[in-house]
Amino acid sequence: MLKPVKILLLEDVESDAYLIERQFKKGNLEYTFEVVNNKSDFLESLNSRTPHIILSDYYLSDINGLEALSLLRKINKNIPFIIVTGALDEETAVKCIKAGADDYLTKEKLTRLVSAVSIALEKRNAVIEKEKAQIKTEQIAKELQLLIQKVNSPIIIIDNENKIIEWNTAAENLTGRKKTEVLNTELIPLCFKNNKDEIEQIISKTKNGTNVLNAEIRINTKSGDKRILINTNEHKDVDNISSGVVIIGQDITEIAIYRSILEEKVEERTKDLKKALEKEKDLVELKSRFVSMASHEFRTPLAAIGFASGFLKKYYDKIDKKTTLGKLDKIDNQIQHMTELLDDVLTMGKTESGITVKKEEIEFNTFIQQLFEEVLAVTKNTHNINAKFSDKQLMVSSDKILLRKIFLNLLVNAVKFSPDKNQIQFEALKKDDTLICNVIDFGIGIPENECEDIFEPFHRAKNTETIQGTGLGLPIVKDSAEALGGSIKVKSTAGKETCFTVQLPVK
Repeated sequence: MLKPVKILLLEDVESDAYLIERQFKKGNLEYTFEVVNNKSDFLESLNSRTPHIILSDYYLSDINGLEALSLLRKINKNIPFIIVTGALDEETAVKCIKAGADDYLTKEKLTRLVSAVSIALEKRNAVIEKEKAQIKTEQIAKELQLLIQKVNSPIIIIDNENKIIEWNTAAENLTGRKKTEVLNTELIPLCFKNNKDEIEQIISKTKNGTNVLNAEIRINTKSGDKRILINTNEHKDVDNISSGVVIIGQDITEIAIYRSILEEKVEERTKDLKKALEKEKDLVELKSRFVSMASHEFRTPLAAIGFASGFLKKYYDKIDKKTTLGKLDKIDNQIQHMTELLDDVLTMGKTESGITVKKEEIEFNTFIQQLFEEVLAVTKNTHNINAKFSDKQLMVSSDKILLRKIFLNLLVNAVKFSPDKNQIQFEALKKDDTLICNVIDFGIGIPENECEDIFEPFHRAKNTETIQGTGLGLPIVKDSAEALGGSIKVKSTAGKETCFTVQLPVK
């Protein structure tokens, strides 16, 4: 214990201060005694003279015991603090102890004051010594840790549950796994999954007191299996109690590395060839679908053009202007249809090679209203489009060309595949940084078993065979949405309604 003990008393009643000091005069404690009676003097003493212990009344004119304790802990957490007061209810006493007071006494029972001070000082000295020992232990541990990290050989330490507690730089280099990745991970499944029995036997033998020398074993690493020599020692804690196993390794097989690299390259090349083969199969199937579609889709408009052209050649001098213009309009319509078909095919070709996205700020409500007008004009105003927007002005950052491809195709399809219903619903909602749009029609719908296939190029649902189309519109919609980082899904009931939902990031 420190001698003399510097006691600071925070007390504003002089007679009480006298009675408290008298207890120390009667005791065997060597001490110095300072009395302060206000907050200002209390702080000045703390900062300039650093007492060994503080005794404090609870109720003072400009401060109370809890406030004094709080001020002390901000300055020095190790100085003991004892409440010595006239009367203190149990609840306040508990608050003081929880706040860090070492003890509390009433002024009517000062006989144990000297003893309480001695106990508080001894307790605090023990804490300080423990902290010093802890600091020393941590310093030694840091030095040992630094030494372990600098060693060229891989060092792995596991606890009694075979979980990794140390993994040096050489172990990182050997395995390709960072220390932060593996700490508290079981060693065997991570590094020895292919020879579990062998490593378990080595670890068990070491834990039973028999160190293993120069055992050759295969270790799993991120770059493949490697052959290493390992030596093991029992790991013990500060109390010399067995707490795990130390494994020190040495990489002994460059040949295995080269073989592993070669095997990886062969495997990688095989995967590439497999992907190329799959792509070739897909291309052949796509070409087959295209030939089938083109032979059908081009034959009809070409026949119509040929018929109209032949009619004009044969009867040009016998028909009136109105009939002539009608035939020419039919030719124009069929040429337009073939042009759209070729545009779709070219668009699909671009998606195969990758779509370039050019974002700009777009006022979505105006943009989509213009598309509505375009669709209604093309479809001869056979339908009404009922639009609902979450905001009067939806500002989005996106690619205008891709947005046009998405919503023009969906809206035209909605009209095309609901010939007996004249209502189309469009809903747009901006949620956080995502635009969610629904295009709903009440037409022929999509058979449930075909909903997953309609986004495949050239696929057309069986109930659309009598309706003109290429089977390219929805694949273009899907590819455009995905190019923007979004998605599209469909929900349909055959004969009732179809809802396409598009979600797009718009930031």
